[in-house]
Amino acid sequence: MIKQIQILVVTLLCWNTSTYAQQTLNVSGHSARINGMTFDYSIGEMVLVSTERSSQFIITQGVLQPTSTSATVSEESADGLDRLTDGIKIYPNPSDNLVFVEWQSLQTGKLSYRLYDATGKVVLSRELEQQIGSNKTSLELGALAVGTYYLMLDGISGSAEQQSFKIQRPVN
Repeated sequence: MIKQIQILVVTLLCWNTSTYAQQTLNVSGHSARINGMTFDYSIGEMVLVSTERSSQFIITQGVLQPTSTSATVSEESADGLDRLTDGIKIYPNPSDNLVFVEWQSLQTGKLSYRLYDATGKVVLSRELEQQIGSNKTSLELGALAVGTYYLMLDGISGSAEQQSFKIQRPVN
């Protein structure tokens, strides 16, 4: 009888201290870059929560969760500062109308931007001539739906690097 009670107590203690964590055994996966956006996927993951569907996309919840990156990583200059993104300002964010983009350029040349919606569709795009020194442009969000948008900048200071920024259009 005492032995049975001891086994019961040990079992209850072990059961009470068990750890709950994510468990997955992915057999494969990959990362792809399409239209300036990066997509990660895995094969072999069991998802039991929910799936969102539209005519063009299927999105499921899982181990590979999205992260928000304010800018891409690029080479550092001799002083340790990021040459491409230190001088870029995007404000106000969130905004329900105008968003301003300011940057410093070390040379003249072309700058292009594309604003993507959550489905990856380009909703705004433009090519600009940048001057040496301070540059500024604005994006009109007033006609866009409430949501999250991704701004891709190409060609700041003649660089081949792309910078991406997340812009929010809130409910009025």
